Amino acid sequence: MVAEVIAGLLQDQGYTTAIANSGNAGVQLVLDTLPNVVVCDMRMPGMGGHEVIQILKNQPTTSHIPVVVVTGFCDPEYFGVGDAFMTKPFKCDKLVATVDRMAKSPHARPAPPRTDLN
Repeated sequence: MVAEVIAGLLQDQGYTTAIANSGNAGVQLVLDTLPNVVVCDMRMPGMGGHEVIQILKNQPTTSHIPVVVVTGFCDPEYFGVGDAFMTKPFKCDKLVATVDRMAKSPHARPAPPRTDLN
């Protein structure tokens, strides 16, 4: 699955990652963890990426989080939805560079420390 490949690639670069298997789960995961960057596909089970991004950008607690759209579809409706856009297949170094850039964006902020981890 592409999500696992992306997660592994980013983990190899020192990022902590989490995977959601649907749009609904993705929104909840972002609300629960407040990550520095979100990598989002546009076509997912349940809620699609466009709606996920719209919800995140309209929430005060998540509107600042940069979203990298990764999709296999070059549909014009997807352009401009996120903060960065990449089509599959993508070059691994380009994805890492994009996530690095988004994580260092002046609009990104570190996630608060997790207190529920043992």
